[in-house]
Amino acid sequence: MGEVLTAIRDTKPSTPGSLGARARVLRLGGHLAGDIAMALSPPEGHVAWVEGEGIRPSLRVAPVEVGPLLAEHLLSVRPVVLTSATLSVGGSLRPVATRLGFEAEGDQPLGYRSVRVGSPFDYDAQACIYVAARLPEPRSPDYQAAALDETEWLVEASGGRALVLTTSYRMLEALAGRLKEKMPFSVLVQGELPKRRLVERFEQDETSVLVATMGFWEGLDIPGRSLELVVIDKLPFPRPDDPLWAARREAAELAGLSAFNAVDLPRAAILLAQGAGRLIRSTEDRGLVALLDSRLMKRRYGRHILRSLPAMPRTTSPEVALAFLRSGGDA
Repeated sequence: MGEVLTAIRDTKPSTPGSLGARARVLRLGGHLAGDIAMALSPPEGHVAWVEGEGIRPSLRVAPVEVGPLLAEHLLSVRPVVLTSATLSVGGSLRPVATRLGFEAEGDQPLGYRSVRVGSPFDYDAQACIYVAARLPEPRSPDYQAAALDETEWLVEASGGRALVLTTSYRMLEALAGRLKEKMPFSVLVQGELPKRRLVERFEQDETSVLVATMGFWEGLDIPGRSLELVVIDKLPFPRPDDPLWAARREAAELAGLSAFNAVDLPRAAILLAQGAGRLIRSTEDRGLVALLDSRLMKRRYGRHILRSLPAMPRTTSPEVALAFLRSGGDA
């Protein structure tokens, strides 16, 4: 690659246009040479992996931790204001502050101030969280059938108007198949149409159901009657075979930390809050968030994750959830 760039650099353009073209080629070639060098020998603190199959796989290179880079190139250079509805984990902003580089280990911690601002929504009146504590845990062989049954009666009770979020394509296919077979509503499924078109159809048909996986857990803004039920199948823990998250777990363990508490738990808490946050998007919205992972009630960490969710009233009673849905949110 270096020889090619040298040869291009040594050429003598005959016109102003070719001079500009040579400059663009050299600039792009320089970027490509840097990418190739990084792929062949990733810098310390980075992980590389191949993603995708067939004739067009992709080579990915990413920093294991972004905090040190942000601290060096952004946070220590200028004042920064970070805002989000889902920054806290179990009521604390420290896990995110650490991940973003404000409390980088081995360095002088950067000074920062944090503030939690109350929501403009009246969650007590507008929403409810139903935790399906009666379901088997997700590792149980009985879980999928029970989750399909639970989703069916929830969607039926809400009259459609539901966003069903899954943590895997396998569960997406199972839930989409069940709902298409049993429900009289239009069932829209991720992958059948481009994302924008799916969202448009979901908004236009007030009784439709949208079944989707991780790409729809955040950034989806659908106020009004088209969305009155959000169903989430499982806690969104990172996949154990994901190279980047595996590297982050290894780094946490090398630092003497619990990989589950330092890596998996904060990530699941933030993603779950983002998914639940799809429900209430205006002061006029009403609806129910249904969480089909009984570990939220059966495991100690489940209570910690629940504290990361919007401050909606909670229940484990199917009867209460059913009454809430059938009353239009007035139960």
